[in-house]
Amino acid sequence: MKSTLIIPLCAALAAVTSMPAHAQAPAPAATPRPLPIAAADPTRLSEPLAARIAKAIADGACTPTESSKEAGGGTDTPKDGAVLVGFEFLLDQTGGKPDVRSLRPVYLSAKGTVKGEDRGLLETVSGRLVARPGYAVAALVTWHNERRIGGLQVIFGRLDQNTGKIDLTPQNSYESKWLGTKPRHEPTKKLGGDGRLPVGVFGRTGSDADTIGLILLPATVAK
Repeated sequence: MKSTLIIPLCAALAAVTSMPAHAQAPAPAATPRPLPIAAADPTRLSEPLAARIAKAIADGACTPTESSKEAGGGTDTPKDGAVLVGFEFLLDQTGGKPDVRSLRPVYLSAKGTVKGEDRGLLETVSGRLVARPGYAVAALVTWHNERRIGGLQVIFGRLDQNTGKIDLTPQNSYESKWLGTKPRHEPTKKLGGDGRLPVGVFGRTGSDADTIGLILLPATVAK
């Protein structure tokens, strides 16, 4: 009895294993993977974004923020298109308290970092405050004493070179130390900070940087 049961079972197994290959279900086709998008070089401004900024400047489409104090003054906007990424600065004192005497804008262009026009006289440089790679100036917080800019803080945000905007979410932004004096009770003024790119600065200037403001790229141009 045992041998008569084993023989038919072996024959059935042999029949299954000898089935033609075309009778088996075809393997699903592999889904092609999308090609990765090349990351922007954080040490240079992309040429398309630089070109959009340059056109907006030439067309007079960029808009100023409020001034840190009195309105008006000369502007500094690199004509080839650039984004403000920081400042070199000269500190001084008024009434025994540190303040900001002069500023030199630092920009990111398609050729790398470039320096803008001095705001006040910089016989020497006290320090340099520049964004981390991949970031740019998003806003300024200012305070004035009776003479000039008494204190200045820079807010940096991650720069998206594809959209031409700045990400100011907490995980993608940070604040600098205060230059000059951080006021305890006096009101401060925030300039910018809505995600638009600062592409220049303006303000009253002579031997000192009397006031400061930002020139912003319109949101419609940034896209």
